[in-house]
Amino acid sequence: MPARSVDPEAVRFLPDEAQIACRAILPACFTKAGWAELCVAQDDVRQAHPRACRVAMDKEMHNR
Repeated sequence: MPARSVDPEAVRFLPDEAQIACRAILPACFTKAGWAELCVAQDDVRQAHPRACRVAMDKEMHNR
């Protein structure tokens, strides 16, 4: 089986059904919806993680 190519620029989030497993303020510690809420509420998070915020907020805006 060929190895899957992993995009090092990909933004990864917790699955919606996951239990929070870490306490870091990183996209991988939040669901997309949770990260989108954090991005809306915290300007410093938006500035530190602009791409992840765009990805999360874009998805969440389309789900409304």
